Amino acid sequence: MVREHITVATNKHGEKGLFVNRDFKEGETIFGLEGNIARHPTKYSIEVGDNEHITDELGQCLNHSCKPNTKIERTKKEVCATRDVAQGEELTFDYNSNETEMASPFRCRCGSKNCQQFIGGRKARD
Repeated sequence: MVREHITVATNKHGEKGLFVNRDFKEGETIFGLEGNIARHPTKYSIEVGDNEHITDELGQCLNHSCKPNTKIERTKKEVCATRDVAQGEELTFDYNSNETEMASPFRCRCGSKNCQQFIGGRKARD
C-alpha cells in the first residue's frame, strides 16, 4: 500500500502525528496497516481483530480524537476516511471505538464538544 502521501510531523499538542499530503474522499483507504501481530495490546499497537494487535511504523503515530476523520477497517487492516480529509490535516481515530482495552489509558485533550474525557477502550466505557 502506498504511503508517500503521509508525513509524520509534530501536532498542536507537541506529539508526533500523521498528516496527509493530498485530499482524501470519505470512504477512501488512506493506508494499510503493516507489521507484526501480537495477542495483547501495547502502547503503540492498533487492534485489528480479537486478540490481534498490529504495531505499524506509521500507525503508532495515528492519534486519538473524539471527533476523528478516520476509522480502522479491522478485517482489511486499513485506515479509511470517515469524511473528506483535506491536504495538511492530521489523521485521527477514536481509540475507544476501536480498542477493546488500552495498554496505556489516558485523559483526552482533543477539545471536541463531545469529548469522552477518558480513553481506555470499550471495556472501560462499559
